[in-house]
Amino acid sequence: MVIPSGGGSLRGIVYANCSGSGTYDLASVDPSTGAAGERRTFLIEGDESVAMDCNATVPGGFVKRQMFNRDFTRMAASITVGNDETHIGYVTLQRTMIDLTPLSRGYGGTRPDYVGGVFNPADGRIWFESKTSLGSVDADAGPPSLKMSATDAFGSSLGDFRSLFWFSPDGKVPQGGFGFSAFSPDGKTQVEYSPSGFTIGPEIGEGTTTVSGPELCWPKQFVDDKRFLCLQAGGAHQVYLMTVSDDRKRLTQKPLLPESDKTVSDVLPSPDATAMAFVSDGMLYTVPLSGSEEPAQVGDGSSGSLLAWLP
Repeated sequence: MVIPSGGGSLRGIVYANCSGSGTYDLASVDPSTGAAGERRTFLIEGDESVAMDCNATVPGGFVKRQMFNRDFTRMAASITVGNDETHIGYVTLQRTMIDLTPLSRGYGGTRPDYVGGVFNPADGRIWFESKTSLGSVDADAGPPSLKMSATDAFGSSLGDFRSLFWFSPDGKVPQGGFGFSAFSPDGKTQVEYSPSGFTIGPEIGEGTTTVSGPELCWPKQFVDDKRFLCLQAGGAHQVYLMTVSDDRKRLTQKPLLPESDKTVSDVLPSPDATAMAFVSDGMLYTVPLSGSEEPAQVGDGSSGSLLAWLP
């Protein structure tokens, strides 16, 4: 079975607005002019559901980006079919649910109970979890391409994954929880937030160092292989640019925003690593990473989930 894809291309900053009725609306804005761009809508109906709450402040847009395929024409979803089987597939822009997992046959065996469908950023397959293993399926090839993998192939346990499941940017490390980790684009550095400091290493739990920062914050996204954006813990009134030393034993920290009582809900680095976009009190702003300029408002109406900054 071959399932065609289609659609145009989004440009600029792509963000998500969602409603309780199951409508997932993607919008885009040109950061240089503030002009609104293309919008796309995915509608969830009946027994269909998605793995992540788009309106929630955490996880951020970096994690929620994996709800969608590379060109934002498909959204991963699950559906209850048959005798209470939970299947994984995707919703199209034409509001059609494509089921990618086969219905169980016969009396014996265990009914499928798949959760957490996300598009792996490296291989493009939809990955999900069962109660005992990880699975993946090629969205173009359909059910015949479904594969199940032992979790130890990733050096991981399913214990924390069932509520929320996503991947590191290189597609190699499955993650569970609300995304308080950041991974460098080259896949060599992972930083994890902790009340006692920042854990830094090639992988958490292996050759790591705990570093106390002058201001604890939630790692959000790496700007390049050494620097990452970090959202102030607690009130989230500030965003910091953090730089990891070559030996991974020190962090330097620079605030990027003027003092304010406004709350920042999500951040996103620009493709050229010179600026960031952020959402504050429902408004979309950009600011240079130099921290020397006043933030510029470029849009409004964002729910706080910044998915991508496209050229």
